[in-house]
Amino acid sequence: MHATILTGRNFTELKHLLEEFSKNNNIVHVRPFISHAEKPLAVLILFE
Repeated sequence: MHATILTGRNFTELKHLLEEFSKNNNIVHVRPFISHAEKPLAVLILFE
């Protein structure tokens, strides 16, 4: 199992990055890492 953190300038960018990351990786869990106004600007990802 591996872990990484994805960050984005806004929620829309972060969502796009997460979608791209999931195309090449088997994501096991995604958890908000840094939140602002109830939308994460960074997420912690566990993947295989």
